Amino acid sequence: MPIFWYSNIGGEIPFYTLLQTGNSRLLGGLYGGSLYPRDNCARPGSCSETVIILPIFLMAHESIVNLTSDNYTSEAEGASVPVVIDFWSEHCGPCKMLAPVLDEVAAEIGDTAKVAKVDVMAERELAMKFAIRAVPTLVFMKDGDVKETKTGIMMRDAIIEKLNSL
Repeated sequence: MPIFWYSNIGGEIPFYTLLQTGNSRLLGGLYGGSLYPRDNCARPGSCSETVIILPIFLMAHESIVNLTSDNYTSEAEGASVPVVIDFWSEHCGPCKMLAPVLDEVAAEIGDTAKVAKVDVMAERELAMKFAIRAVPTLVFMKDGDVKETKTGIMMRDAIIEKLNSL
């Protein structure tokens, strides 16, 4: 069963998966729940009877902490291990590309460091505290102090190397 990745259907679904099974197509997206007739397909003329939109949940590694103004002090400033904070936004393509990289980092580093995420739209106070002007931005902290800030995508090995050097 082939899986195709597309990026948009009329601006309604930012990212979704298209599964082609025989003569029907099943789409899963971040904002699912609708039936789409074949003239609204991602590739006109290639769809069968209907397209079903279902939600896909973006799963993060269980050790990744979602930071808020309420838990920032205890989870990041008070951490006994190095911390990398990913400042991201839901509508940021590079942020979505970085998310699985951070999942891999979290899985590999275990308890030797902490991976945290801040949704800049939901947590504007934290974004202002760190003077975040672009996303994704990674902030590396140790003992409550910011050691380095990087804007843009970093590779897994570079993130792990930086955390190990703190």
